[in-house]
Amino acid sequence: MRLHGDVEAYVDGQLTGAHRVRVAAHIACCWACSGSLQLLRLVKASLRHHPQRTPPSLASARVRRLAHHLTTQPGRDLPRR
Repeated sequence: MRLHGDVEAYVDGQLTGAHRVRVAAHIACCWACSGSLQLLRLVKASLRHHPQRTPPSLASARVRRLAHHLTTQPGRDLPRR
């Protein structure tokens, strides 16, 4: 399943109904997508705690670009610990 930005939309609460359920099920069993989800949550939490450091529109653009990069790079895994 290719999510194409659905991880970010899921984090932002923008998905509804069956689509949200499908994305949640995929994230639960996909190591790469669950890692992307956690990373996006950490980035967004960090930006919320330090709003004066970066203008909101720039921060939002950076998060969207990062999410796009993470969800569209085929065959690319997140680093293992």
